Amino acid sequence: SELQVGLRCGVLADTTSDRRGDGVGLRFGESGSAQFARGFQRVECGHHLHECITLVCGPRERRFQPSKQGTAGPSVAPAPRCRPQGGTTGSERADREREGASMTDNGTSEGGGDGAAPGLLSGLQVLDFSQFAFGPVATRLLADLGADVIKVEPLEGDFSRLTAEPFVDSITFICTNLNKRSFSVNLKDERGLDAVKRLCERADVLVENFRPGTMDRMGLGYEELSKINPGLVYGSFSMFGESGPLSHRRGGDMWAQAFAGFVTSQTDPDGDQSPWVNGHNVIDYGGGAINAYSLMAALWHRERTGQGQKVTNNLVNTAVLMQWPAIAHYLSEGIEFRKEGRGGVRSRFPYAAYPASDGYVLTIFGQDDTEWRIVCEILEIEHILDDPRYDTVEKRNAARLELYPVLDEAFSKQTRQEWQDRFRARQLRCDPCLDYEEFTTHGQFIENSMAVTVDDPRDGELVMPASPVRFSNFPPPQTANHSPILGEHTEQVLAELGYGDDEIETLSEEGAVGMPLPDMFTAQRQLVGKDARQRGVFKSTKLEREQQQEASS
Repeated sequence: SELQVGLRCGVLADTTSDRRGDGVGLRFGESGSAQFARGFQRVECGHHLHECITLVCGPRERRFQPSKQGTAGPSVAPAPRCRPQGGTTGSERADREREGASMTDNGTSEGGGDGAAPGLLSGLQVLDFSQFAFGPVATRLLADLGADVIKVEPLEGDFSRLTAEPFVDSITFICTNLNKRSFSVNLKDERGLDAVKRLCERADVLVENFRPGTMDRMGLGYEELSKINPGLVYGSFSMFGESGPLSHRRGGDMWAQAFAGFVTSQTDPDGDQSPWVNGHNVIDYGGGAINAYSLMAALWHRERTGQGQKVTNNLVNTAVLMQWPAIAHYLSEGIEFRKEGRGGVRSRFPYAAYPASDGYVLTIFGQDDTEWRIVCEILEIEHILDDPRYDTVEKRNAARLELYPVLDEAFSKQTRQEWQDRFRARQLRCDPCLDYEEFTTHGQFIENSMAVTVDDPRDGELVMPASPVRFSNFPPPQTANHSPILGEHTEQVLAELGYGDDEIETLSEEGAVGMPLPDMFTAQRQLVGKDARQRGVFKSTKLEREQQQEASS
């Protein structure tokens, strides 16, 4: 088998018949898993692969033991499914809602998805076609609140599953797809497409993050689906949106940062003029929360009117929101704010992080004359106060390269805690810059249940970030169920649609739908190369790794 990796993700094609220079192609030989490769289709995603696939291996060390209070661990039994066989269709629901029925009074059960605990969104069904993070973050947030989220995946799966790490699926996929079900289907097969349309008839929400027009070409665009389900809320989240000269282009978080001025605004005039790129996908993840908010707004409108609608957002719009003050200054006054020195955009000296004797501290105080005097007294550098070169805010900001070393030396004489105490005693703040180990073992992290354990059948017990929101009338959202194995719930979903056992078996055998393989990770190893296991690149499941360690000890 052969794996070919390009620089863009989400375009998966049989390269023997459809090869384009701007995509990722995967070509499978006959020795690969036939079921995994069958019906391999082109999927146009709104994201790029941020970096080439890297194969990583080695044992994982757990540094955080989550609190058993607050957010719970895995549920013993799954909650009732949102759409049992014979449930109300979208058209029927829309008719009932026009007559005044509530969203949850629609003939469906109150339970959430296969893994979601009953919650605020119990009874809501979401079809998630999206990949990577911009869409999946939104649907993860809905799933955490009890919605039944069915992840509709091609037979080869969401591309983010394949970014290799020491897990069966990538950590990106795992943390953005908890509490969801996986329905693996070949949309090039009319029978697979028909099953998906039957799902769409009864769904409340659909989410996709492909380029505009992609879903239309598959017969799953909003105009087509709204005819069979007028109450459908259809979320379409792309790179550039549905209009404009660049709307046809793919993209991702980093490209949005670059396009919307996020990167150039971080250029440090004191440094080598190289723009600074935020390595965290803040637009993908922040945008996911915005997408969830927009879907709920559309659902509230449907609750009052019975009408569904299409909801759009894009990464560039999200990047603008995250820069509202800076862009507002430019649009209104023509002022372009840039990062200055060690501080942030629109900040002045001495806003920065400084080295204490045991790490770094951050302070934003001292940017006016009154606070500056207090900071100098705390740091015991009062002699600077009498220097005419630094007696105004403007002079100090212009001379920041001369002053940083002075403050560095002063801060290095005491610990972070000592500086925090001294600043607080003067009603100012100077807080420690924590690393992940310090942060995840801090009492604030633990008492707020910011992480939960997930019992994964492939990797054993994992620790994942919890949903951030809390509600007074509901227990904390639970991320109890593992991210789904590819096709794990295909049979279940088809049965809910009314398919019989023989029909389901035929659809599976003929490649219209995908079922989980006996060892999904082994199938991925075969695709990458038969000698990968011998080279120690892959370590399969946690249980297998433990068995290997026992055998070698």
